[in-house]
Amino acid sequence: MSTPAQVGETFTASVTHVTDGDTISVVRRGTTVRIRLDGIDTPETDQPFGTEAAAFTAARVLQQEVTITVRDVDRYGRLVSRVLIAGVDVSVALVTAGLAWHYVRYSDDPVLARAEADARAAKIGLWHQTSPAPPWEFRQRSRNR
Repeated sequence: MSTPAQVGETFTASVTHVTDGDTISVVRRGTTVRIRLDGIDTPETDQPFGTEAAAFTAARVLQQEVTITVRDVDRYGRLVSRVLIAGVDVSVALVTAGLAWHYVRYSDDPVLARAEADARAAKIGLWHQTSPAPPWEFRQRSRNR
């Protein structure tokens, strides 16, 4: 099975589905390709702000043409990518809106780090909660149940 794109490749495609805040599907060369937004982790759908993150992403990219720059391929076969719409980086937009964490385990992007620090300081979105649970901890607790 061939990979739908190579790491480092940039292409445009139309977004056909938003799974959650940080996972979308696009059609490229007649094939549906799953994209995981690079550098961030949004709350799971059943966590506080999970549905808001998904709605935010959908409102911006669903049925729109986006530019995708592939950074990696994850263990699920998704293309880990930066996604731009009209020049706006969707990962940065989600973090700025307080709807995602900068996923420092996989990213050292200073723009995402600054966006998260600013959102936290301003108590925007999920940061107005006393102690929001990062999605990776939420997933781990769910697996341990």
